[in-house]
Parts: sequence; structure tokens; C-alpha cells
Amino acid sequence: MKIGLIFFFLNLALICQSQIKLLNASLITPEVQIAYIRIDNKIEVDGIEIDSTFHLVISNDTLENHHGYFIYKPTKKIGAESLSLIKNNLVVYSAEFKLEYLFDPQFYLGQIRDSMVSKKELSLNPGLIASYEPQVLKSEIRVTSFEANIQKKCGRVILLNDSSSLGWENWSEKKILRYEIKNDPFKYGGKKFSKKQLRKICRMNKGDILNITTLTFLSPSSCNRKKTVNLKFIIE
Repeated sequence: MKIGLIFFFLNLALICQSQIKLLNASLITPEVQIAYIRIDNKIEVDGIEIDSTFHLVISNDTLENHHGYFIYKPTKKIGAESLSLIKNNLVVYSAEFKLEYLFDPQFYLGQIRDSMVSKKELSLNPGLIASYEPQVLKSEIRVTSFEANIQKKCGRVILLNDSSSLGWENWSEKKILRYEIKNDPFKYGGKKFSKKQLRKICRMNKGDILNITTLTFLSPSSCNRKKTVNLKFIIE
């Protein structure tokens, strides 16, 4: 009888452990067990309800439960690190996370990755975005303004000055952030074409080129920065 109970509880523990997962909510795909070095990785526990008695232990530190998740900021070199979920000094679950350095973000016009585009693709895209692809960290970078021009086949250049059309050049960084938080970031923030710019784009002809030359952006760890991007789109 006692032996049967022991096996029962052992099996129950194994079943519970098999249902537990450590997810990196900072990633586009949280189930991927990757963490980025010197970046705040938001680790969540799936499959079990956690409270303040749970801790996440790594090689040289103990992470406290912060409203249902743990902030994991690896400092060691590329490799792997074991994360152990602890409750009352007992290991509830362990997982090994691959550690990687994060590349610099790249900027794209929505999901467009080709230089040959239609006017419909340009008009329907969600705007300028920052991406770490092929890495899987979610981007928290917000493009606040951009400068662009249309180069006609005849050689004429039409300016599409985004910053002047939206008035961002007179706005402080804090004011821009408040505006972005209040409004839909995909609609505002200077990263989507204005109606005036779209009218000019719709008048483009086959072979005309849209050039996005520079942009400014904000990230959680930096102030407003300007970057040369030289994105080129040829109307097909």
C-alpha cells in the first residue's frame, strides 16, 4: 500500500512537471528557449499558478517573482544557462536556455522585403517598422519620423518630407512618447504615410522610385536617434 502511494505521488509529480514550461514572453515565439545577452528577457511560467513563494534560480543569482514573471538579463558569454524554478527550496522545473548576442535592428516598410513593388503594396503596408529578424526578439523600437522622395523616370525628384508634414521637428521626445502611448502606434508616430504622401505615391508610374533616406526612432534604452536607411522601392 505504501509503495503504491509512493509511485502514485511520483507519477503525479512527473505529470505536473511535464506540463510546466518556461516561456520567454520577450520573443515573437515565446516557446523558443533562447535568451539575449544584456537584454531584459521576460520569463513567464506556463502550466502552474505561481505566487511569491516561487523563485527562478540561475548560476549566480535568484530572480524574484514580479507580478507573475521574472526578468532574466544574462551576462555570461554565448552558450547556455540553466534556469530552475524553485518553491520552498525544491526544484519544481528546470530548463536550459541558449544565450545569444542581439544584432542591430533593421528597418523595413511593413512586410515588404523586395525592391520591386506595386503602388497598392506601398499604400496598404502598416508603416516603417524595426525588426531583429532572423532573430526572434520583439521590437519595442518606434519610428517617429522619416524623410523620403520620389524619383521620376525623367529625373525629377519630388520630396516627401514626413517630419515637416507631421510637425515632429518641434516636439520633445517625451511629448512624442505620450502621443504614441495615447494613440495607435501603427497609425501615428510618423511611420506611416500621410494622406498627402499617399496621393503622391498613387500618381507614381512604372519605373518611378520611392526612396526612404533617413528616419528617427525611439527605443526604451535610447533617446531620439537619426539613422540613414536608404530603402528603395521601384514601381513594377
